[in-house]
Amino acid sequence: ADPDLELFQGCLSGNPEIREASFTKLFEKYRNKVYSTAFRITGDATLAQDATQETFMGVFRKVHTFNSKAKFSSWLFRIAVNDAIDQKRKSSKEPPVVSEDPGVGSTHHPPRTIVDPKSVDPEKIACTREFESKVQEVIGRISDPLRVVVVLRYTQGLSYREIGEILECSVGTVKSRLSRAMRALEPLLLPILQRETERP
Repeated sequence: ADPDLELFQGCLSGNPEIREASFTKLFEKYRNKVYSTAFRITGDATLAQDATQETFMGVFRKVHTFNSKAKFSSWLFRIAVNDAIDQKRKSSKEPPVVSEDPGVGSTHHPPRTIVDPKSVDPEKIACTREFESKVQEVIGRISDPLRVVVVLRYTQGLSYREIGEILECSVGTVKSRLSRAMRALEPLLLPILQRETERP
């Protein structure tokens, strides 16, 4: 059963208020996930914002083409992945600068957790951002098909079956790509992980 089916059907309603309300609820539910997926694929906050906007505009335009036999989330992520790759390919040939704080000030950026300022360790936050930036840079070095499976598996926590539905390929292909990606990333990530463990 697709938990989003009722909301999606609301997007097809002839009543503009129901249609708008349903689309808004789907947007609110998935915008952070779409943005984080796009950012991990593109490595650039601006490109990720553009891809997110394109994704939801595409959903709005293509709403009548959705096959209800598939899961809405799989269809949405398929559009999101394609838009992110398109934005990345259309961008400058120069490698994008990885923002330490992607999307700040953007409505597409996942909201931060509100914490007591006294409990914040600035040095720890800086180290975390630096580590995430380095990992993002390494992920950006592998090919698009391999990067996508890594992002969907480890950023979004999707199953092999769900990734296969999104990419329209078999579970075996997903596992094969993920294995190749891990072999490619291991020698690149190992020095970063070693430096992190050696931090005082």
